[in-house]
Amino acid sequence: MREALRYNRKLWTVLSTSATAAENPLPPAIKQNIGNIAMFVLPHCVELELAPVPQRMTSLVNINRELAAGLMSSMRNADSAAA
Repeated sequence: MREALRYNRKLWTVLSTSATAAENPLPPAIKQNIGNIAMFVLPHCVELELAPVPQRMTSLVNINRELAAGLMSSMRNADSAAA
C-alpha cells in the first residue's frame, strides 16, 4: 500500500507541476482544477503513507479512476474527430 501511495504521489506531482505550468496551453480553469485536486491528493497520500488505512484510499482511487476515464474519453473523441 505504501509503495502504491508513493507512486501515486509522484504521479500527481508530475501531473500537477506540468499541468499548471505557465507554458502549458490548457485553459486556466482546467489548470486550477488540477491544482486544486492535487492539493487534496498529495497530502492525503502522505497521511496514508504514515498511517495506512485501506478504507481511506477510496477517495484517491475514485479521483484517479475519474481522471483516467475523462482522459480516455477525450482521446476517443479526438480519434473520432480525426477520422
